[in-house]
Amino acid sequence: MCPPPAAGPPFASEHQLNWDLDNNGPLTQCLPGYPYILLQDRCKLWEFLDQEFCSKDINQMASRLWWMSKQDSANISPLHRQLVKQRAVIVTEDPKLHLVWIHSRVFIKPLPRYIVSYAFWRDYMGGDGKDAHDIRRAALGYFRTWLYLVRYESDFRIAQDPSLHLIPPDITWDQFCRFVSDLITIADHDIPTRYTYGEI
Repeated sequence: MCPPPAAGPPFASEHQLNWDLDNNGPLTQCLPGYPYILLQDRCKLWEFLDQEFCSKDINQMASRLWWMSKQDSANISPLHRQLVKQRAVIVTEDPKLHLVWIHSRVFIKPLPRYIVSYAFWRDYMGGDGKDAHDIRRAALGYFRTWLYLVRYESDFRIAQDPSLHLIPPDITWDQFCRFVSDLITIADHDIPTRYTYGEI
């Protein structure tokens, strides 16, 4: 599982939210936010990305998700609406739990710094082979959920709440709006079936 780089970023370079990989300093050696993941170790990087975004269990049952939710990728309540529904936002790093809700809780995986870097998508998020293809599709599906989770400035403020840290604190509302405007182009056929159901 050590694919070569390929495929382009899903957003314009001028809309990126992280510039760590754009210079030649020490930050360019490591995955932004994960100093123990060296970018030159492609095998370790792809193993990490597989754990970060792929959810084989959910993908295997994707054809039955209609039992739990309607097949509509926009079926995601923004963060302020989650609170209106009296759901506590629970931070999770497990991709299987992202946008799963039960009773008064909804699980949300924070937006990692590296995924909002144009250079990261350009140089590392691609490749040939089924594993690379599956990781990219899963990352795109996860990525697009932020288009629906943060629709209003009130959602943005909730996402940056210090108790949650769902979005890096150094991003502004205007920057985020420009960034997510590009995510509209990610189509259902570009992502795993699980993400065509939104919340489950």
